[in-house]
Amino acid sequence: MKYVWALLFMGMFFSSRAIGLQEIKLELYDAVQDEADETTINLDYGNSNTYHYTEDSKKILSGVLEAPQLFSITSDNVNCLINSNGPFISNQVIPLGFRSYNTGNYTIRLKSTNNLDATVIIRLEDKVTGQMYLLQTTDHTFNLNTQQLNTARFWLHISRPAAITTSDANCSSLNGSITVDQDTTIKWNQCQLFNSENAMVASQSNVTGVYTFGNLPAGNYSIGFIYGSYVATKQVTVSTQQVNVTIGVSTQNIVTGQEVQFSSWATNAQYYDWDFGDGTIITEIANPSLAFYAPGTYTVTLLATNSYGCEGYAYLTIVVSQGTDISEQALSNLQVYSTGAEVVVANNSYTHTQCAIYNLTGQMLASGALSQGNNRLYLGAQPSGIYIVNITAAEGSLSRKVVLGR
Repeated sequence: MKYVWALLFMGMFFSSRAIGLQEIKLELYDAVQDEADETTINLDYGNSNTYHYTEDSKKILSGVLEAPQLFSITSDNVNCLINSNGPFISNQVIPLGFRSYNTGNYTIRLKSTNNLDATVIIRLEDKVTGQMYLLQTTDHTFNLNTQQLNTARFWLHISRPAAITTSDANCSSLNGSITVDQDTTIKWNQCQLFNSENAMVASQSNVTGVYTFGNLPAGNYSIGFIYGSYVATKQVTVSTQQVNVTIGVSTQNIVTGQEVQFSSWATNAQYYDWDFGDGTIITEIANPSLAFYAPGTYTVTLLATNSYGCEGYAYLTIVVSQGTDISEQALSNLQVYSTGAEVVVANNSYTHTQCAIYNLTGQMLASGALSQGNNRLYLGAQPSGIYIVNITAAEGSLSRKVVLGR
């Protein structure tokens, strides 16, 4: 097969700019002379359907008498090798022209597409036969008994892609939906919905315009579009608003006074409410830290919620053992109390003693070495509430809760 190489070279120059564009290439083939020509249509490059030299390439009709010639025509009647149209948001109807120098059979075929959505239908209308031909599955062959330059016989019909949207499944991961908005210039013979196990869950015949598959659980789906002998498939995911949450803890061997990191693993959660079973409540923090100050068994409860009103609970039982504190006898020489916005630590016996103060989320607010006598730590910038004072010395450690007021 021979091509008009000069025209193809020009097409290669313009196509190099069209990387990533939605492109259709059509071919006109003369079976008797074994000659062919092509034209290219870009669907999302130009600003309009009129000719513009930065977007389109004119078709220069060749003087090679045996070669057929194919071109598309802009809305202002310019014959184009490359015809770039505006944003592809509606169906396109583009006139095609051809020149033939020989009698006999000719074939128009879809040579290739590039970056074209699978739900786009490409049809060739022949005004002489009065028929539409689906170019994705059928070549159109016609006979000419005279030489001619024809700009009125063929029209290319290109449907816009189907727009697919989803609605999330609810808090129980049910009642999701998939909506397909299709070009009203075509009618799909079948739209079939399959779940992730390839089982058909819904089917609709003669579909055009907007159609919704409803009452769907969350999951992955595929939609099969059938138009004549052409089949297109689109993958779709229905998400869920359901909240799922579990709790993790940094260690299982917990002792009193030990700071423990708690973690949440959650999906679709926005807000967190922790109840640690010892009277401590922490909110709005996904991964808090906390120390327990009495041995025992505690049930940690996490409530995770989102703006849709969905909620999920997680529970974790932990056992806290008695840690190594300063001896009971030494406690009489180490006193911790609060007065207003101050924390007072009375240290009458210990050297090399360190003190740290935490809020209930585990954030350290102040720290430093303790001297002999009364040590006053002012926390006036902190709100009223419960705080943790942790003291360490060579003899051991001590943790106390204090209440700051104003």
